[in-house]
Amino acid sequence: MATRSNIKALVAMGTRPECIKMAPVIHALNNHTEFDCTVLSTGQHANILDQMSDFFQLKIDYQFNAMAAKPNLLGLSQRVLLEAEKLFEKIEKPDVILVQGDTTTAFLLALVGFYNQISVAHVEAGLRTSNPKLPFPEEMNRRLISRVADFHFAPTKRAFDGLISEGIDSSSIFNSGNTIVDAQKWTLSKIEENPLCVSSEVRGLLSENGNKKVVVLTCHRRENWDNLEEIFSAINEFFHTHSNYTVIYPVHPNPVVKNAATKILGKTKNVKLIDAVDYPSMNELLVRSHFVITDSGGIQEEVIALGKPVIVLRDETERPEVIECGLGKLVGTSSDKIQEILNATAKGEWYGLNSSNSQPYGSGQAAIKIADYLFRKLGV
Repeated sequence: MATRSNIKALVAMGTRPECIKMAPVIHALNNHTEFDCTVLSTGQHANILDQMSDFFQLKIDYQFNAMAAKPNLLGLSQRVLLEAEKLFEKIEKPDVILVQGDTTTAFLLALVGFYNQISVAHVEAGLRTSNPKLPFPEEMNRRLISRVADFHFAPTKRAFDGLISEGIDSSSIFNSGNTIVDAQKWTLSKIEENPLCVSSEVRGLLSENGNKKVVVLTCHRRENWDNLEEIFSAINEFFHTHSNYTVIYPVHPNPVVKNAATKILGKTKNVKLIDAVDYPSMNELLVRSHFVITDSGGIQEEVIALGKPVIVLRDETERPEVIECGLGKLVGTSSDKIQEILNATAKGEWYGLNSSNSQPYGSGQAAIKIADYLFRKLGV
């Protein structure tokens, strides 16, 4: 067990969502004098993650070049594991490796920790769908992390209970809340201090919008690629005839998504296709939105934390709290279902009418709770 004044924590991340949700944890560990915190980036989302780490004022101590791998999961996995092996031959063994969520980076570094007999802490543990292949590969990643992790930080009571039902020792699970709330609050305070941290493009679109209601759209998940035409056609048909809305869609750069969006939505006057935006700009869009349409996981949480309604373009969500609190509607990818809920929203038949006004993801203190918990478990 580590000495009280020197608990060595290695925080691993590789993607934009991981950086967002781990930034508060890194700051909380750094504010704990008992922790020696170092940060590893695998570079899974290299350029985007660099932008995020700059915004959150994070120092990256170790950097892999995962993007040099073959553009598939096996190539990425091989690259990360080889670079991890080289790194752990050079550095002093940490007491704990912290991973977040369900990415390939998170699973691989959890596995590295297990192989090296290092404690593994899983931030945002216990999210599940009923299908281990949906979403792919994230659902299996997070299930596998749960089998090797020593500490499980559940973002909600449902996630906590789910881990217990899988046979995880309850003494190793802690309901911390979701660090996305911490990150969002920090970001909104930065926007208030300096509105110019929101991109000029987003500020321009919002200022030009007049009295129209803003709808934010995001759609990019691999599982929806075969249904993009149906999704975009339904959205196009509705908003083409509802000019009192402005849809702002930061389009994912993947050519599959970008080409479909441009082809189907590009000529609709009140649908604004823009390049992917940075985190403060996205939060400003969410704050100013009337409602949100998304297939993203993290955005579901962010919208609920803001008390805004969200239409979820998925058949199943690992975040059922979004639906249970009354602010979310799960509609899948069927054109008819999408049209149905959009029409109901326009008529005022649904707009978070049954919202419980609860905050299932906590009050924004998750990172501090995680740091305190690890100190209690690892300090002497």
